[in-house]
Amino acid sequence: MNWTEAQRFCRQNYTDLATIDNMEEMKRLIKTVNGSYNGSAWIGQYDDVNSWRWSLEDNDFYQEGERDYRNWNHEPNNIGGRELCVYMHSGYWFDVPCDSYYPFVCYNGSTQIYVLVTQTKKWTEAQSYCRQRYTDLASVRNETERQQILSVTGSGNFGYDVWIGLYRNRLWSDQSNSSFSLWLPQTASVDAQPDNGANVPGEYGAQHCTTVSLKYFGRWTDEGCINRLPFFCYTCEFIYLIL
Repeated sequence: MNWTEAQRFCRQNYTDLATIDNMEEMKRLIKTVNGSYNGSAWIGQYDDVNSWRWSLEDNDFYQEGERDYRNWNHEPNNIGGRELCVYMHSGYWFDVPCDSYYPFVCYNGSTQIYVLVTQTKKWTEAQSYCRQRYTDLASVRNETERQQILSVTGSGNFGYDVWIGLYRNRLWSDQSNSSFSLWLPQTASVDAQPDNGANVPGEYGAQHCTTVSLKYFGRWTDEGCINRLPFFCYTCEFIYLIL
């Protein structure tokens, strides 16, 4: 089935498409197959490219529509399937991998000002820094705040490219918050995963669903969600492979 059909089948007959929380559960999943299948099969993880949210989650901080303010510049494009965090350049926003290094802007809620930190850090490191010393990484709720941040960072050749608080995670069909992953590294025949179809004709930018590859010992790959594959469902106690 394609991913959506597999999701529907699992919800009707079991609990949902499989969620994997840790390496022990991966071992259980592989043991379920017991060598009977050597291809790829869907699990419940998918990549919703519209699931952006702000690091500062306080509902009282946002008025209606302010969570949804965006100022992309021909973005987001999720090149390589790993661009889950956002930096600002001259007021415009770009998605990049979260383990890139940039300066960043913190928001100080007590004084309601933005603070530029020129030290370069990964996004999660910048988030921790801002939360420890101020309130959080900067949210940008409207055009006025975008201009305020620009006045702190500068623009053009004299400005800083900075992390802001916008990010997203890959999601699970059952709404689990599992952050476990086991992506396939570079091999002689396969690019490092996820790659969002970077080198697959007809699938560039369109690989948003996740499979377990039994050929590669349970490592994960991203695939086009319309592809028809076997899939793993789960209940509270068991994982099932549906061929």
